[in-house]
Order: sequence, then structure tokens, then C-alpha cells
Amino acid sequence: LGQAVASYQRTRTHVPNQIVALAGLSQCALGTGDFPLAGRYAAEANLLASQLAVTDQPSYWLGHSLLTQAEVERVLGHASLAQELSVKALTQLSPTVGVDHPLTKKAAALARLSSGGTSEESTKFPVHAE
Repeated sequence: LGQAVASYQRTRTHVPNQIVALAGLSQCALGTGDFPLAGRYAAEANLLASQLAVTDQPSYWLGHSLLTQAEVERVLGHASLAQELSVKALTQLSPTVGVDHPLTKKAAALARLSSGGTSEESTKFPVHAE
């Protein structure tokens, strides 16, 4: 994934693939306990997705990156920020891929869990790049 991201950055192509790769790297970093690195990858994915998004139009890529960032914040114990990000992800994902899409369901679950669920419950909904 890291090599793919570097290649995309070098050629400035395949931005959607780069967003998904960065989200995947963020999840890998979360899995190994490198939370600062996970946060950096998630933030970079979110920045790219924000630049790619069309003003006033929902974006799957932005929703995906916001959900990844929400997961990082949840793991860091920032429940209110995780909830805010997951609600924003829902506003992007619901109109682009629908309410039955796995990422939309994860965003909805994270929004609920961040508002009062236990950490044990929240581990049932890991975010993965689709």
C-alpha cells in the first residue's frame, strides 16, 4: 500500500485509489497500535478526498475518508469527534452508495456507539477499505 501511495503521489494520478490506499494504511497502523501514524494517514486521505469532492455534491470518497478518520478518533478515545465525523460520513455515503452499503452501516453504527456505546461494542464495527 505504501508503494502504491508513493507511486500515485509521484504521478499525481488515481486519486480515488490513493484515498482508499491511505485509508487502508490507516487501518493497518491502527491494527499495529501506531495511532499517530493512523491519524496522519486518515487525515491525508481526508484532505485528498476533500480536494476531489465537487462543491455541494455528496462524495463516496469523502465519506470513506471521514469514516476512516472517525475510526481513528474513536480508538483515541475522542468520542464526540468520532461521532461528528461519522455523521459527516453518513451525509456523504447515504446518497452515494445507499443506506444498505456496508460503509454506510458502519458509519451509522459508529455514530451511535460514539454517542454512548462501550468500547467493547465499538470493536464490532472496524472500518475497512472496500
